[in-house]
Amino acid sequence: MLLKNAIIELEITDTDYEGFGIAHYEGYTIFVSNALETEVVRALILKVGKNIAFAKTLDIIKYSKERMIPPCPYYAKCGGCDMMHMSYQEELRVKGKCFKKTLEKMLGKVKVNPVVGAKSPFYYRNKIQLPVGYIDDKFVVGFYQPRSHNIIPSDNCMIENKETRKIINHILELLNNDTIYPYDEATNTGDIRHLILRVNEKNEFMVILVFREMRAKVMKFVNKINNSKIKSIYININPKATNVILGEEFIHVYGDKYLKHYEKKVINEYTKREEIKIVDAEAELDVNLPEARLIFVKPNGQFRGTETPRHAYKVINYELKIPSRFHDFRDTHATRLIEKGADIKAVSKRLGHSTIQTTYNIYVRVTNKMESDTVDRFEKYTTTLDIPQTAE
Repeated sequence: MLLKNAIIELEITDTDYEGFGIAHYEGYTIFVSNALETEVVRALILKVGKNIAFAKTLDIIKYSKERMIPPCPYYAKCGGCDMMHMSYQEELRVKGKCFKKTLEKMLGKVKVNPVVGAKSPFYYRNKIQLPVGYIDDKFVVGFYQPRSHNIIPSDNCMIENKETRKIINHILELLNNDTIYPYDEATNTGDIRHLILRVNEKNEFMVILVFREMRAKVMKFVNKINNSKIKSIYININPKATNVILGEEFIHVYGDKYLKHYEKKVINEYTKREEIKIVDAEAELDVNLPEARLIFVKPNGQFRGTETPRHAYKVINYELKIPSRFHDFRDTHATRLIEKGADIKAVSKRLGHSTIQTTYNIYVRVTNKMESDTVDRFEKYTTTLDIPQTAE
Protein backbone atom coordinates (compact mmCIF):
# COMPACT_ATOMS: atom_id res chain seq x y z
CA MET A 1 0.00 0.00 0.00
CA LEU A 2 1.37 3.41 -0.96
CA LEU A 3 1.67 5.82 1.98
CA LYS A 4 2.27 9.55 2.29
CA ASN A 5 5.93 10.48 2.98
CA ALA A 6 7.17 7.21 1.50
CA ILE A 7 10.35 7.49 -0.58
CA ILE A 8 10.32 5.25 -3.65
CA GLU A 9 12.13 4.79 -6.95
CA LEU A 10 10.04 5.54 -10.04
CA GLU A 11 10.47 5.21 -13.79
CA ILE A 12 8.84 8.11 -15.64
CA THR A 13 6.91 6.92 -18.69
CA ASP A 14 4.97 10.05 -19.71
CA THR A 15 4.54 13.81 -19.11
CA ASP A 16 1.28 15.64 -18.54
CA TYR A 17 0.19 19.09 -19.73
CA GLU A 18 1.36 20.74 -16.48
CA GLY A 19 4.88 19.38 -16.80
CA PHE A 20 4.50 16.58 -14.24
CA GLY A 21 6.26 13.31 -14.97
CA ILE A 22 3.92 10.32 -14.88
CA ALA A 23 4.86 7.00 -13.31
CA HIS A 24 2.97 3.84 -12.36
CA TYR A 25 3.52 2.03 -9.08
CA GLU A 26 1.47 -0.76 -7.45
CA GLY A 27 -1.71 0.24 -9.29
CA TYR A 28 -1.25 3.97 -8.70
CA THR A 29 -0.68 6.65 -11.31
CA ILE A 30 1.81 9.04 -9.75
CA PHE A 31 2.38 12.63 -10.88
CA VAL A 32 5.96 13.66 -10.10
CA SER A 33 7.21 17.24 -10.17
CA ASN A 34 10.56 18.00 -11.81
CA ALA A 35 10.68 14.65 -13.60
CA LEU A 36 10.92 13.96 -17.33
CA GLU A 37 9.90 11.09 -19.54
CA THR A 38 12.52 8.26 -19.63
CA GLU A 39 14.04 9.39 -16.31
CA VAL A 40 14.38 7.24 -13.18
CA VAL A 41 13.97 9.23 -9.99
CA ARG A 42 13.82 8.83 -6.24
CA ALA A 43 10.64 10.58 -5.15
CA LEU A 44 8.85 11.63 -1.97
CA ILE A 45 5.11 10.88 -1.90
CA LEU A 46 3.22 14.05 -0.96
CA LYS A 47 -0.43 13.02 -1.32
CA VAL A 48 -2.22 9.71 -1.90
CA GLY A 49 -5.70 9.31 -3.37
CA LYS A 50 -7.73 6.28 -4.35
CA ASN A 51 -5.88 5.55 -7.61
CA ILE A 52 -3.51 8.49 -7.99
CA ALA A 53 -0.74 10.10 -5.99
CA PHE A 54 1.50 13.16 -6.15
CA ALA A 55 5.21 13.25 -5.47
CA LYS A 56 8.28 15.42 -5.82
CA THR A 57 11.69 14.44 -7.12
CA LEU A 58 14.43 14.09 -4.52
CA ASP A 59 17.19 12.64 -6.70
CA ILE A 60 17.55 11.80 -10.39
CA ILE A 61 19.06 8.36 -10.91
CA LYS A 62 18.84 8.36 -14.71
CA TYR A 63 18.70 11.65 -16.62
CA SER A 64 16.74 12.45 -19.77
CA LYS A 65 18.68 13.97 -22.65
CA GLU A 66 15.94 16.63 -22.79
CA ARG A 67 16.64 17.90 -19.27
CA MET A 68 18.17 21.33 -19.01
CA ILE A 69 19.15 23.74 -16.25
CA PRO A 70 16.30 26.27 -15.92
CA PRO A 71 17.57 29.67 -17.08
CA CYS A 72 15.36 31.43 -14.52
CA PRO A 73 16.87 31.67 -11.00
CA TYR A 74 13.37 31.67 -9.45
CA TYR A 75 12.06 28.59 -11.25
CA ALA A 76 12.55 26.12 -8.37
CA LYS A 77 10.30 28.18 -6.05
CA CYS A 78 8.08 30.25 -8.34
CA GLY A 79 4.77 28.89 -9.60
CA GLY A 80 4.69 30.94 -12.79
CA CYS A 81 6.26 28.33 -15.13
CA ASP A 82 6.04 24.54 -15.32
CA MET A 83 8.37 23.33 -18.07
CA MET A 84 11.68 25.22 -17.86
CA HIS A 85 13.46 22.03 -16.74
CA MET A 86 13.01 20.56 -20.22
CA SER A 87 14.27 21.70 -23.62
CA TYR A 88 11.95 23.91 -25.65
CA GLN A 89 11.62 21.26 -28.35
CA GLU A 90 10.56 18.74 -25.71
CA GLU A 91 8.03 21.24 -24.35
CA LEU A 92 6.50 21.59 -27.83
CA ARG A 93 6.39 17.81 -28.23
CA VAL A 94 4.68 17.35 -24.84
CA LYS A 95 2.09 20.04 -25.57
CA GLY A 96 1.37 18.62 -29.01
CA LYS A 97 0.97 15.12 -27.58
CA CYS A 98 -1.39 16.32 -24.82
CA PHE A 99 -3.46 18.26 -27.35
CA LYS A 100 -3.71 15.19 -29.60
CA LYS A 101 -4.82 13.01 -26.67
CA THR A 102 -7.53 15.49 -25.75
CA LEU A 103 -8.85 15.62 -29.31
CA GLU A 104 -8.85 11.84 -29.68
CA LYS A 105 -10.97 11.44 -26.54
CA MET A 106 -13.71 13.36 -28.37
CA LEU A 107 -13.12 12.60 -32.04
CA GLY A 108 -11.25 9.32 -32.24
CA LYS A 109 -8.07 8.92 -34.25
CA VAL A 110 -6.84 12.25 -35.62
CA LYS A 111 -3.70 13.63 -37.21
CA VAL A 112 -2.18 16.66 -35.50
CA ASN A 113 0.61 18.66 -37.09
CA PRO A 114 3.70 19.44 -35.00
CA VAL A 115 3.38 22.47 -32.73
CA VAL A 116 4.91 25.57 -34.29
CA GLY A 117 7.28 27.09 -31.76
CA ALA A 118 7.86 30.75 -31.05
CA LYS A 119 10.98 32.52 -32.23
CA SER A 120 11.90 32.73 -28.56
CA PRO A 121 10.16 31.20 -25.52
CA PHE A 122 11.17 34.16 -23.38
CA TYR A 123 9.92 37.74 -22.84
CA TYR A 124 6.78 37.18 -24.90
CA ARG A 125 3.78 37.77 -22.62
CA ASN A 126 1.61 40.81 -23.28
CA LYS A 127 -0.35 40.47 -20.04
CA ILE A 128 0.78 39.78 -16.51
CA GLN A 129 -1.12 39.87 -13.22
CA LEU A 130 0.84 39.81 -9.99
CA PRO A 131 -0.15 39.78 -6.32
CA VAL A 132 1.32 42.64 -4.28
CA GLY A 133 2.91 41.86 -0.92
CA TYR A 134 5.19 43.30 1.73
CA ILE A 135 8.44 41.54 2.62
CA ASP A 136 11.39 42.91 4.63
CA ASP A 137 9.77 46.33 4.95
CA LYS A 138 9.19 46.88 1.26
CA PHE A 139 6.56 46.22 -1.36
CA VAL A 140 7.14 43.27 -3.68
CA VAL A 141 5.35 41.55 -6.55
CA GLY A 142 5.77 38.05 -7.88
CA PHE A 143 4.04 34.76 -8.58
CA TYR A 144 2.79 32.57 -5.78
CA GLN A 145 4.85 29.61 -4.69
CA PRO A 146 3.11 26.40 -5.87
CA ARG A 147 0.22 25.28 -3.63
CA SER A 148 0.53 28.38 -1.45
CA HIS A 149 -0.12 32.11 -1.30
CA ASN A 150 3.50 32.92 -0.49
CA ILE A 151 4.76 35.50 -2.97
CA ILE A 152 8.13 34.76 -4.55
CA PRO A 153 9.59 38.21 -5.30
CA SER A 154 11.51 38.57 -8.54
CA ASP A 155 13.28 41.46 -10.20
CA ASN A 156 13.28 39.90 -13.66
CA CYS A 157 10.60 37.57 -15.00
CA MET A 158 11.77 35.78 -18.15
CA ILE A 159 8.30 35.40 -19.67
CA GLU A 160 7.04 38.96 -19.33
CA ASN A 161 7.64 41.68 -21.91
CA LYS A 162 11.02 43.29 -21.17
CA GLU A 163 9.50 46.77 -20.83
CA THR A 164 7.00 45.50 -18.25
CA ARG A 165 9.56 45.42 -15.46
CA LYS A 166 10.29 49.14 -15.86
CA ILE A 167 6.62 49.94 -15.24
CA ILE A 168 6.47 47.56 -12.27
CA ASN A 169 9.58 49.09 -10.69
CA HIS A 170 8.16 52.59 -11.14
CA ILE A 171 4.94 51.62 -9.32
CA LEU A 172 6.81 49.75 -6.55
CA GLU A 173 8.99 52.79 -5.94
CA LEU A 174 5.88 54.94 -5.54
CA LEU A 175 4.30 52.39 -3.18
CA ASN A 176 7.40 52.31 -0.99
CA ASN A 177 7.16 56.07 -0.55
CA ASP A 178 3.43 56.29 0.09
CA THR A 179 0.85 55.53 2.78
CA ILE A 180 -0.77 52.72 0.79
CA TYR A 181 -0.83 49.42 2.71
CA PRO A 182 -0.57 45.90 1.25
CA TYR A 183 -3.67 43.72 1.35
CA ASP A 184 -3.81 41.12 4.15
CA GLU A 185 -5.73 37.98 3.13
CA ALA A 186 -6.10 36.75 6.71
CA THR A 187 -7.97 39.83 7.93
CA ASN A 188 -9.30 41.26 4.64
CA THR A 189 -7.67 44.59 5.42
CA GLY A 190 -5.18 46.87 3.68
CA ASP A 191 -5.29 48.55 0.31
CA ILE A 192 -3.56 47.19 -2.81
CA ARG A 193 -4.13 43.57 -3.82
CA HIS A 194 -2.90 43.01 -7.38
CA LEU A 195 -1.10 44.74 -10.21
CA ILE A 196 -2.13 43.91 -13.79
CA LEU A 197 -0.35 45.14 -16.91
CA ARG A 198 -1.15 44.73 -20.59
CA VAL A 199 1.15 45.77 -23.38
CA ASN A 200 0.77 45.99 -27.16
CA GLU A 201 3.34 45.55 -29.91
CA LYS A 202 4.45 49.20 -29.57
CA ASN A 203 5.20 48.71 -25.86
CA GLU A 204 2.24 50.85 -24.81
CA PHE A 205 0.72 49.82 -21.48
CA MET A 206 -2.62 49.56 -19.77
CA VAL A 207 -2.22 49.41 -15.98
CA ILE A 208 -4.92 48.03 -13.68
CA LEU A 209 -4.45 48.40 -9.93
CA VAL A 210 -6.71 46.25 -7.77
CA PHE A 211 -7.62 47.81 -4.40
CA ARG A 212 -9.81 46.57 -1.58
CA GLU A 213 -11.77 49.79 -1.45
CA MET A 214 -11.81 53.23 -3.00
CA ARG A 215 -10.34 55.86 -0.70
CA ALA A 216 -9.02 59.37 -1.21
CA LYS A 217 -5.42 58.22 -0.77
CA VAL A 218 -5.88 55.63 -3.50
CA MET A 219 -6.70 58.26 -6.11
CA LYS A 220 -3.90 60.46 -4.78
CA PHE A 221 -1.44 57.59 -5.21
CA VAL A 222 -2.62 56.70 -8.73
CA ASN A 223 -2.21 60.32 -9.82
CA LYS A 224 1.51 60.01 -9.03
CA ILE A 225 2.04 57.34 -11.67
CA ASN A 226 3.92 58.97 -14.51
CA ASN A 227 5.44 57.07 -17.40
CA SER A 228 5.16 57.97 -21.08
CA LYS A 229 4.60 54.31 -22.00
CA ILE A 230 1.44 54.09 -19.89
CA LYS A 231 -1.54 54.93 -22.11
CA SER A 232 -4.37 53.80 -19.84
CA ILE A 233 -4.94 53.36 -16.09
CA TYR A 234 -7.85 51.69 -14.34
CA ILE A 235 -8.62 51.11 -10.68
CA ASN A 236 -10.49 47.91 -9.88
CA ILE A 237 -12.28 47.56 -6.55
CA ASN A 238 -12.45 44.10 -4.98
CA PRO A 239 -13.74 44.24 -1.38
CA LYS A 240 -14.41 40.52 -1.01
CA ALA A 241 -12.35 38.04 1.00
CA THR A 242 -11.70 35.84 -2.03
CA ASN A 243 -8.99 34.39 -4.24
CA VAL A 244 -10.63 35.96 -7.29
CA ILE A 245 -8.36 38.73 -8.52
CA LEU A 246 -10.81 41.23 -9.96
CA GLY A 247 -13.91 42.79 -8.46
CA GLU A 248 -16.92 44.00 -10.41
CA GLU A 249 -16.21 47.74 -10.30
CA PHE A 250 -13.79 49.40 -12.72
CA ILE A 251 -12.87 53.07 -12.54
CA HIS A 252 -11.12 54.62 -15.53
CA VAL A 253 -8.73 57.28 -14.21
CA TYR A 254 -6.26 58.09 -16.98
CA GLY A 255 -5.71 57.99 -20.73
CA ASP A 256 -7.49 55.84 -23.27
CA LYS A 257 -10.26 53.46 -22.25
CA TYR A 258 -8.88 50.73 -24.49
CA LEU A 259 -5.40 49.60 -25.43
CA LYS A 260 -5.00 49.92 -29.19
CA HIS A 261 -4.13 47.01 -31.41
CA TYR A 262 -2.25 47.07 -34.68
CA GLU A 263 -2.51 45.05 -37.86
CA LYS A 264 0.31 43.49 -39.81
CA LYS A 265 0.57 41.16 -42.79
CA VAL A 266 1.97 37.71 -42.15
CA ILE A 267 2.46 34.51 -44.16
CA ASN A 268 0.51 31.53 -42.85
CA GLU A 269 3.07 28.77 -42.35
CA TYR A 270 0.70 26.04 -43.56
CA THR A 271 -1.36 27.69 -46.30
CA LYS A 272 1.56 29.91 -47.44
CA ARG A 273 -0.97 32.68 -48.03
CA GLU A 274 -0.73 36.24 -46.82
CA GLU A 275 -3.11 37.03 -43.97
CA ILE A 276 -4.02 40.03 -41.85
CA LYS A 277 -3.04 39.49 -38.24
CA ILE A 278 -4.38 41.72 -35.48
CA VAL A 279 -2.00 42.10 -32.56
CA ASP A 280 -4.49 42.83 -29.80
CA ALA A 281 -3.23 43.41 -26.27
CA GLU A 282 -6.78 43.60 -24.95
CA ALA A 283 -7.55 40.06 -26.05
CA GLU A 284 -4.22 38.65 -24.81
CA LEU A 285 -3.97 36.60 -28.01
CA ASP A 286 -3.04 37.26 -31.62
CA VAL A 287 -6.43 37.09 -33.35
CA ASN A 288 -7.89 37.87 -36.73
CA LEU A 289 -11.54 37.67 -35.70
CA PRO A 290 -13.97 40.57 -35.31
CA GLU A 291 -15.18 39.37 -31.92
CA ALA A 292 -11.92 40.66 -30.42
CA ARG A 293 -13.48 44.11 -30.71
CA LEU A 294 -16.85 42.88 -29.51
CA ILE A 295 -16.08 40.62 -26.58
CA PHE A 296 -13.00 42.12 -25.03
CA VAL A 297 -14.65 45.43 -24.25
CA LYS A 298 -13.64 45.55 -20.60
CA PRO A 299 -10.15 46.42 -19.33
CA ASN A 300 -9.83 42.98 -17.74
CA GLY A 301 -9.92 41.43 -21.21
CA GLN A 302 -13.30 39.84 -20.61
CA PHE A 303 -16.95 40.42 -21.41
CA ARG A 304 -18.94 40.66 -18.17
CA GLY A 305 -16.90 38.02 -16.36
CA THR A 306 -16.65 35.58 -19.26
CA GLU A 307 -13.46 33.60 -19.81
CA THR A 308 -13.58 32.71 -23.51
CA PRO A 309 -15.31 33.91 -26.69
CA ARG A 310 -17.58 30.83 -26.60
CA HIS A 311 -18.57 31.63 -23.02
CA ALA A 312 -19.28 35.23 -24.04
CA TYR A 313 -21.53 34.02 -26.87
CA LYS A 314 -23.55 31.98 -24.38
CA VAL A 315 -23.96 34.98 -22.07
CA ILE A 316 -25.11 37.19 -24.95
CA ASN A 317 -27.49 34.55 -26.28
CA TYR A 318 -28.97 34.12 -22.82
CA GLU A 319 -29.48 37.86 -22.37
CA LEU A 320 -31.10 38.12 -25.79
CA LYS A 321 -33.13 34.92 -25.27
CA ILE A 322 -32.04 33.79 -28.74
CA PRO A 323 -32.82 30.13 -29.54
CA SER A 324 -29.87 27.76 -29.18
CA ARG A 325 -29.44 27.39 -32.93
CA PHE A 326 -27.95 30.90 -32.95
CA HIS A 327 -25.01 29.69 -30.86
CA ASP A 328 -22.37 31.17 -33.15
CA PHE A 329 -22.53 34.84 -32.30
CA ARG A 330 -19.49 35.54 -34.45
CA ASP A 331 -21.32 34.48 -37.63
CA THR A 332 -24.37 36.49 -36.60
CA HIS A 333 -22.21 39.55 -36.00
CA ALA A 334 -20.53 39.11 -39.39
CA THR A 335 -23.95 38.86 -41.03
CA ARG A 336 -25.09 42.10 -39.42
CA LEU A 337 -21.91 43.84 -40.63
CA ILE A 338 -22.62 42.74 -44.20
CA GLU A 339 -26.25 43.82 -43.96
CA LYS A 340 -25.08 47.25 -42.83
CA GLY A 341 -22.99 47.61 -45.98
CA ALA A 342 -19.60 46.34 -44.88
CA ASP A 343 -17.49 44.96 -47.71
CA ILE A 344 -17.82 41.16 -47.72
CA LYS A 345 -14.13 40.86 -48.62
CA ALA A 346 -13.17 42.78 -45.48
CA VAL A 347 -15.49 40.67 -43.32
CA SER A 348 -14.07 37.48 -44.84
CA LYS A 349 -10.54 38.66 -44.10
CA ARG A 350 -11.47 39.51 -40.52
CA LEU A 351 -12.95 36.05 -40.01
CA GLY A 352 -9.89 34.37 -41.47
CA HIS A 353 -11.97 32.46 -44.05
CA SER A 354 -10.12 30.83 -46.91
CA THR A 355 -12.58 32.13 -49.52
CA ILE A 356 -15.29 34.78 -49.80
CA GLN A 357 -17.71 31.99 -50.73
CA THR A 358 -17.35 30.57 -47.19
CA THR A 359 -18.36 33.92 -45.72
CA TYR A 360 -21.27 34.24 -48.13
CA ASN A 361 -22.53 30.73 -47.28
CA ILE A 362 -22.54 31.64 -43.59
CA TYR A 363 -24.33 34.88 -44.40
CA VAL A 364 -27.06 33.00 -46.26
CA ARG A 365 -27.40 30.34 -43.57
CA VAL A 366 -27.67 32.84 -40.72
CA THR A 367 -30.02 35.15 -42.63
CA ASN A 368 -32.38 32.29 -43.45
CA LYS A 369 -32.55 31.22 -39.82
CA MET A 370 -32.90 34.61 -38.17
CA GLU A 371 -36.45 35.45 -37.18
CA SER A 372 -37.51 39.08 -37.30
CA ASP A 373 -37.82 39.48 -33.53
CA THR A 374 -34.35 37.95 -33.06
CA VAL A 375 -32.90 40.48 -35.50
CA ASP A 376 -34.56 43.32 -33.61
CA ARG A 377 -33.27 42.15 -30.23
CA PHE A 378 -29.79 41.66 -31.65
CA GLU A 379 -29.81 45.11 -33.22
CA LYS A 380 -30.88 46.87 -30.01
CA TYR A 381 -28.38 44.93 -27.94
CA THR A 382 -25.33 45.59 -30.11
CA THR A 383 -26.01 49.33 -30.32
CA THR A 384 -25.70 49.55 -26.52
CA LEU A 385 -22.19 48.05 -26.65
CA ASP A 386 -20.63 50.65 -28.92
CA ILE A 387 -19.56 47.92 -31.35
CA PRO A 388 -17.86 49.00 -34.59
CA GLN A 389 -20.48 48.71 -37.33
CA THR A 390 -18.02 48.15 -40.16
CA ALA A 391 -15.33 45.55 -40.59
CA GLU A 392 -12.69 48.11 -41.37
